[in-house]
Amino acid sequence: MSGGVDIRTLLDRMDEFTRLHRKLNQMILDYYHLTESSVFLFDIIQDDQMTLKDITQASKLDKSTISRQVNNLVKKDLLKKLPGQDKRYAYFEMTKFAKDRYQSYQEEADRAFADLLSSWTEDEKQKLSILLMRLNRVYQSAI
Repeated sequence: MSGGVDIRTLLDRMDEFTRLHRKLNQMILDYYHLTESSVFLFDIIQDDQMTLKDITQASKLDKSTISRQVNNLVKKDLLKKLPGQDKRYAYFEMTKFAKDRYQSYQEEADRAFADLLSSWTEDEKQKLSILLMRLNRVYQSAI
C-alpha cells in the first residue's frame, strides 16, 4: 500500500501493545496477589454493598461466573458477605484488607504507566488519549 498505513501493521502494533500492557499489569497483579477478575469486581463494588444480582448486572457476565468469583473472594477474605433484611438476598462489600490492597495496586499501576510515558510531552499524551477514545468508540459500535 503506497502512501497509506497498512492495516496489518496497525493490528500488529495493537497486538504488541496489548501483550506488553498485559504482561506489565500481570506483574503488578502478582506482586499484590490479585487477579484480573478480582480487580474487575473491585472496580464494580468499590465502596458499595451490592447483591450478587447487582454485581452480575454491572459486570454483564453470567451469574454462575460472578457467583464463583465472589465466593472465591469471600474465602480469601477480600469480600465480606453480609445478610440482607430480606433473607433471600446477601450483600457483598470489600474488606479493609481488599480496599488497601486494591488501592496499592491502582497506585502502582498508575505509577508504572506514568513512568513509561514520562518522556512523552503532554501534547503526545493528549493525542494518544483522543485516538484511543476514538478507537474504543468504533469498537463499541461494532460489537
